[in-house]
Amino acid sequence: MQSSHVGAVTSLAFSPTGDRLASGGKDRTIRLWNVKGEQEFLLQTYAKVNSVVYSPDEHLLASAGTDGTVQLWNLQDLKKGEPFAAWKAYRGSVKKVSFSPDGQVLITAGADDRTTELCKLWPIESFDNLMKQAQDNVNSNLEQNSRHLCNGIKTSQLPAQPLVPIPKSPDRLAEVKPIDPKAAKEISELKGHHGSVRSVAFSPDGQTAWVSNYEMYGDGFSGTADDVCSPEQNHAQSFLYRINTQGLTIDRAVQVGAVPKYVATTPNNRYVLASNWCSWDVSVIDPVQNKEVRRIQVGAYPRGIAIADNQIAYVAVMGSADVAAINLTDFSVNWLRNVGNAPRHLNLDPAGKYLYATLNGEGQVAK
Repeated sequence: MQSSHVGAVTSLAFSPTGDRLASGGKDRTIRLWNVKGEQEFLLQTYAKVNSVVYSPDEHLLASAGTDGTVQLWNLQDLKKGEPFAAWKAYRGSVKKVSFSPDGQVLITAGADDRTTELCKLWPIESFDNLMKQAQDNVNSNLEQNSRHLCNGIKTSQLPAQPLVPIPKSPDRLAEVKPIDPKAAKEISELKGHHGSVRSVAFSPDGQTAWVSNYEMYGDGFSGTADDVCSPEQNHAQSFLYRINTQGLTIDRAVQVGAVPKYVATTPNNRYVLASNWCSWDVSVIDPVQNKEVRRIQVGAYPRGIAIADNQIAYVAVMGSADVAAINLTDFSVNWLRNVGNAPRHLNLDPAGKYLYATLNGEGQVAK
């Protein structure tokens, strides 16, 4: 299947039923496809697209932009080609968007400046209520009482400014409370530090969310991460941290490889995986033991992860033309060779029959 994007395709997402595919690109468009590879809709966005995701009920599509904007699209009414809700969530780029398994929460990861990167939870009521609000408040602005969630283990508050007059967006953010250092020894050492949020993934039951810290700042941390790097360089420690979505507290931090880019959870919640950009490996975390149990070398610049049947973790190795296939039973590695130039993001169709990869070096999608 070929993409019609102009330039790199940065994100792919299958609909929960598996009969539609959304792609986002640097050409400031989102394109919706059927499984035959035929483009059905073209949506114009405000900026380059970093991430797209379907809601579990397939009523909504969320997108993240490099201009800090989050957009929600009503998939039942795309005739106008416009989002029914959009808001300025960050002063910098939005890196990732993801829905909770029940579709009631949208979680975003993004940047307000180089040293302040945050994850935020946006409560979404029901689709019907949100649409009613949109219809009744066409000229209303985004609520001004939203709260930042997590800045490392710190919390902060900053009013969210509307991009333009828009339909009413999710009312407000809840605040993630700092963890008591006595409750988890491994986190106490991080107090006073914060870092760049890169990716987030919910556990299958929606009880927890795992977040990667791309850069760490504070005493003992250099805050340096670069797109060009190698394991030989002296990188600061990197972490995944876990948010309890019921109490909205950060209750765990797990050290992983250098500069984790992407996070994924297995459907059976057996493992959490992180692709480590600068150490060129993949961390495998046991969420019960709350520790890294494996570190698997895959080569230069691992990025997107897709998991099949709890058995195989496919990892895009962006510094090559290949995709690694990690066996989650014995942790051996096989390869899908010559997929295309610089595979970036991966997605499996819900039936598990096909793997799709965005090719950063070609501006195409490989199937």
